[in-house]
Parts: sequence; structure tokens; C-alpha cells
Amino acid sequence: MPSTSFRQQPRANSGHNGRHIDVAEGDGLTRLLFACAGRPPKNALSPALETPEGAGTAQPFQVAGLIDAIHAFPVAQARDCGVPEWNLRGDFTDDLEQVRTDLVPLLTPQAARTLLSVWEDYLADDANFDFAPTLVHADVAVDHLLVTDARISGLIDFGDVAIGDPDYDLSYLFAGAGPAFVRRVQEHRGRPLSDRLVAKLRFWSLADPANDVLHGVENDLPGFRDRSLRLLHERLASAR
Repeated sequence: MPSTSFRQQPRANSGHNGRHIDVAEGDGLTRLLFACAGRPPKNALSPALETPEGAGTAQPFQVAGLIDAIHAFPVAQARDCGVPEWNLRGDFTDDLEQVRTDLVPLLTPQAARTLLSVWEDYLADDANFDFAPTLVHADVAVDHLLVTDARISGLIDFGDVAIGDPDYDLSYLFAGAGPAFVRRVQEHRGRPLSDRLVAKLRFWSLADPANDVLHGVENDLPGFRDRSLRLLHERLASAR
């Protein structure tokens, strides 16, 4: 989760330490949350992994069901379980100050203008923060979905779970699997991939490597900083 308070550990350096969240079994954090809420964890999310006959490509359907199942967890009970709340506007506002001081000098002038414009537009639009607080995984990425025989069998890395914007659970899929995949996920959820949502997802796809660059600068990790900077430049070039 690319933010000051909940800044995600850089993907290249992080790992789940062998921790596998098997959504069909309700293990790990899923088990903890359901146990805290007094609900049975066994097979709690397994319906999200079932593909009905004629549903088309299995994986977008399964991802849609998985995201909706996580989002359906009662927020009040998540709070009781100690899940933190994510102030996106406040955190990204704080991040912007560091972007200006530590990241902009590393960018070309055009890349810097693009990044600052997208960042400021996201923060300035009140509609981007008009959402019902929702339990989010906050790191639903292609490399966190376990696939067996073309079927999604598990989800790993619940370390960033928070109460926040439900749209954020599409952000890593947008960056890693592409807009067409996210559009199919949204179709299975009965929701549009609107222009506003695309703009939010594009911002988050830039903020993630931007914050990784800052992590590399702060922690004297030149290799990680440079890899993240290259990725950021690639995404900025496609955003223009």
C-alpha cells in the first residue's frame, strides 16, 4: 500500500515468508478475522473461487468473487479485530511533499510534470474520496494469486490489509494484468470501469513505484531505487 503510514514493503524485497493464505480453507488472516467476528472460517471464501458453467474465462470471474468476498466482511467487526484505517488523502498528501523534494530531482522535467499533475489531480478531486470504508486486501496482485490448473486456488500476503477505498484492490491488477483484465473483473462484479476509476488506478500505478523510489532513497538501496525509477519512467511514458 503506497502511503506514508501504511507504506508497503517494496515488492522486490518483500516476501510472505512461506505464509500462504489459502482462501478455500480460510487460513491466516482470513481465519483470524472470521474468528474475531465469531463466524466460521472454514471455506469462508470458497464460493468466490467457484466458476459457474458458461461464465467464460475463469480467472477474472474468480478474482471478482474473491474481491467481493473480502469487501463483504463487516467493517465494524474488522475495526474490532484491530484492522487499521487508511487515510488515503492525508497519506498521499504527505507523500507528495517527499516526492517534490526527493523524487522530482531524479526525473526528467517532462516526467516530473506528468507525475505531479496526476498526483495533484487525484488529491484535488473530492469524488476520489467519496467511498464507503471497506475491508481491503490492498495488495491483490498477479504474483499474490496462486493458480492451479488455470484455477485460482489461494491468495498470499495479507500484510497490508486495511479499511479503505475498495477501488484500491484493483490497482495492482490494473498495473500487472492490464485494463482489459480489470474491465472483465468489473463486468463480473456488475460494475463499470469508468473514466474516473481508470484515472484513480493510473495514479496508484504511478504512486506505487514512486514510493518504492523513496524507500530506496531513504534506506540507501541504490539498486532497488534505480529499478523502481526505471519502472516509474516506463509508466509515466505510457501515461502521457
